[in-house]
Amino acid sequence: MQTRSVLFRPRPRLFALCALGALLLLGAGAIFTLTAAKKSSPVLARTEEWEVRQGAPDAAGKRTLLRGKGLALGEAALISPLHPLDGAFPAPSTRTVTAMVGTYLNAEETAALREEVIYALCAMEFDHPFSRDVRITEGALSAAQMEDRRRDALRRYTGILPVSEALDSAVTAAPGPAESDHRTGLSLDIRLLGPLDMSRADPLLRSETGEWLAENMWRYGFIRRYAPGRSEEGNCENIHLLYTGRIHAAAMHLLGLGLEDYLSLLHREGKITLLHGGAPWAAVYCFPADGTLTVSVPAEGSVSAGLDNTGWAVAAVSFGYIP
Repeated sequence: MQTRSVLFRPRPRLFALCALGALLLLGAGAIFTLTAAKKSSPVLARTEEWEVRQGAPDAAGKRTLLRGKGLALGEAALISPLHPLDGAFPAPSTRTVTAMVGTYLNAEETAALREEVIYALCAMEFDHPFSRDVRITEGALSAAQMEDRRRDALRRYTGILPVSEALDSAVTAAPGPAESDHRTGLSLDIRLLGPLDMSRADPLLRSETGEWLAENMWRYGFIRRYAPGRSEEGNCENIHLLYTGRIHAAAMHLLGLGLEDYLSLLHREGKITLLHGGAPWAAVYCFPADGTLTVSVPAEGSVSAGLDNTGWAVAAVSFGYIP
């Protein structure tokens, strides 16, 4: 019995279909690979000088154990009607701006702040004399002062609005004693002076000085707490600044996030690193308030940790140099 070798001759049309299918599979694989790479990219934000990355470097330095239960409220704390202060929150140690620096800063005589906030304002004034065109109108407020302001606001609005609307307006205009970061001594209200461009919807951008503040105050540790059109639970304080320290302010500026979204990102990521000129400048850690965390602090660096008032603790580690 003879056997014949049979040579397989693929049909041209079938071969083309197989080749096309292979190319499609390769293309889909490449797209999947690129998508996966993009999703797993550790870079959260980048500018010409700065970068924010996921995770934190295992830097050499002193190992410091942080216990959430032993921490006080931190600089990056979220305070609002949904996240009120504890009833036992102690009054902060503050000084009136005028008592501390005289007329170097343009402030109301009653405006009081924590010393570190006043020092940061002075550093900003030294670099760019902003207070010629800006007045600090409000600083720390006690619980009793805030109660008085809410009653005054309610009296004003009840004369022109129905009772239910008057109550809502009073709550918005004058938060309760436990609902505002004015209780912490870290926040301040400002008013722009001189000619203003009223065609600008954002009150902070109605003067050149206001524009400079919007672009640069993060370098000194300040953020815009409530941006126009984006406020939490109806709060309408438009030129309300909050001192969070330089690391948190820089991170929020680079990420383009307000305080609420920034804390949500920290809760999700756990660790982020800020790099300047390609070198690590600072790291931020987040862990449950009932837990512990060990961080490495370089000999020339420092660590600042506190609770964020939402059930988490946040620690900012400086690597010891000022960009």
